[in-house]
Amino acid sequence: MNQTKYLYYPKEVSKAKICLESEDGRHRVTLGNITCDFCGLGAVIVDEDILYIPTIKGQEYHLREEPNCLFYGGRGSAKSTTGRWDAHIRALMYPGFTYVILRRTFPELQRSHLSFIDYEMSKLGGTFHHTDKIAIYPNGSRGTFAHCQDDKDVLKLLSAEYGLAVFDELTTFEWEMFLKLAASVRVPVGSGYKALVRGLTNPLGVSASEVLQYFVTKDVDPETNIDYNPHDWHAIKANLGDNPHLDKTEYLKRFTGFSVAVRKAWIEGEFVDEAALFDFKPTVEGQSYHVINEMPTIGGRYILEYAW
Repeated sequence: MNQTKYLYYPKEVSKAKICLESEDGRHRVTLGNITCDFCGLGAVIVDEDILYIPTIKGQEYHLREEPNCLFYGGRGSAKSTTGRWDAHIRALMYPGFTYVILRRTFPELQRSHLSFIDYEMSKLGGTFHHTDKIAIYPNGSRGTFAHCQDDKDVLKLLSAEYGLAVFDELTTFEWEMFLKLAASVRVPVGSGYKALVRGLTNPLGVSASEVLQYFVTKDVDPETNIDYNPHDWHAIKANLGDNPHLDKTEYLKRFTGFSVAVRKAWIEGEFVDEAALFDFKPTVEGQSYHVINEMPTIGGRYILEYAW
């Protein structure tokens, strides 16, 4: 008689198809394994309870090895959850590991991370110190949760050393603030792991242009930053369709009344100019649309004029 025991995530069948390869839409993990029997995604399991299985884009995020990696796209694409669990996983893998997860304001930090951390740390065998906002793991690893609303908050963090820094909603950070804090990411010789900087973001915010330039298009002027190496920067785009947990039809109703630019950023995950007067498109289907490389002429004479 077959006594094979399975774990399911989620435990109950729902309308959402969480695992795209299984008939009932649930991940199934054979007891003793750590990957879904159908799709092969890895799972975090404690006491026969599956705590976390990433999305397909989340799995890619966990596996990237570049020093700087961006996970960006529309709202509701599981970026914050993926970033926090990536920090958990690394803290459990490497005894004594340290990380910091950052938001610009404390209310944002509370909503995105602190509301979940007590439960997660209790299941992982650790504790969370509410006064200092520090997660303490049973192997001695520590994770700091902080906000950076102004330069005073930045100064408090600059003297610390982290193996991983996660900037949640990276485009809301001033670029100079990001660069200063990223410099605190370093690891001791012989640690066995790399120093990593990770950004999670919607493509709207004060540093959106720099984030696009460094992580996505990689068109940084070498005279502006002589140390920039495009191979050290990577970007992963995810949108609503990449998060099987979300009721997309109902969620999209929340964007009624927003401008075209905001909708493109928050739904499609596109970098846009919030002040644009129309839906700016440099190209359409590979052809120039709102941007031309040279002025058109007839008989050698320009047919367009421009003024400053």
